[in-house]
Amino acid sequence: MHPLVLALGLRLPMTKFICSILVFYKVAPSQLTVVAWCKVLEFEALCNLYGPKACQYEAFSTAYLLRKTSHGTQYFTTLCGVEKIIVNIVDSDHDM
Repeated sequence: MHPLVLALGLRLPMTKFICSILVFYKVAPSQLTVVAWCKVLEFEALCNLYGPKACQYEAFSTAYLLRKTSHGTQYFTTLCGVEKIIVNIVDSDHDM
């Protein structure tokens, strides 16, 4: 694992959210670029502002698409508004 990933805040053991992202995308921690880790940790931090129910791999997969680099590592590209997705999840939980 790249040392910058640890500097960004990833700690072992990983949170359930991070584990669910790795399982969903079928990647190992070392397969993601440092920028990809930034996006995962950023998403998790943003989710934690809204509440634990917002941290779901389904929401992350709606906001990001996994792509491969020419070197074999992988990164995420943004598909749509991340914060809007999180707010929609939180609002849908309040409607129930």
